[in-house]
Amino acid sequence: MTLLDRIHQLRLKAAAADDEEKIKRRSGEFTTLRERLETVVANAPRVETGRKELQSAGIVLDDFESNRAAALAVVEDLIATVQNLTVETKFDAVKMQGSSIEGYFKNSEKSVANAWKQNLPQAAPVVDDDLLDALEQGGVDVEGIRSDVARAESTLLVLINRTLPEQGDNAKLRKALDTLNSVGERIGELIDPTIADIVVRAQREGVPYSEMTPQVVSALKKLGILDRFRVVLK
Repeated sequence: MTLLDRIHQLRLKAAAADDEEKIKRRSGEFTTLRERLETVVANAPRVETGRKELQSAGIVLDDFESNRAAALAVVEDLIATVQNLTVETKFDAVKMQGSSIEGYFKNSEKSVANAWKQNLPQAAPVVDDDLLDALEQGGVDVEGIRSDVARAESTLLVLINRTLPEQGDNAKLRKALDTLNSVGERIGELIDPTIADIVVRAQREGVPYSEMTPQVVSALKKLGILDRFRVVLK
């Protein structure tokens, strides 16, 4: 083998090693991009379910369609770029397109999460447990009300702590709130209608002192809730 042949052979080996290094580097870049995109799209099904659930509640994310169209266009560009990418071509364009896709999925999740949070009540309806205790001590069966309240409060706690709504969550939310808001009326169904009306109104706007007749006072005393009434000068 001549010296020139040996030099040519070494050059071929160096070029092959250089190409192998480029391929390994490019493979690593693709792996990193794939892992990033896999991470960011992992929640996509939950986000889409949440968006549909909000839509069923009459909450429409106005910019959803335009954002999705823009993201799909970027995906198509990314596919075309990758198909024509050579080992020597810089990866900058692919990284930028990948970042745009990441941004879309992150923003979509944030948008659905914020809309769900705004759909939740700022504060749950307050149930007067002391009143239920007093009625129970007075012989009124409030166990059914207590059970329903406990389930409603448990449901609300789950929904309030859920970042993204799941299918059927809006119906669960409405049912739980209706249950808690109806406690006063349900109490009214368990005791004398006249007394029930006073008890229910007393929990809201109050009742005139003139309505606290001896008969009413006697009935409230019998129920064990007379000491829960207060006279307020307006």
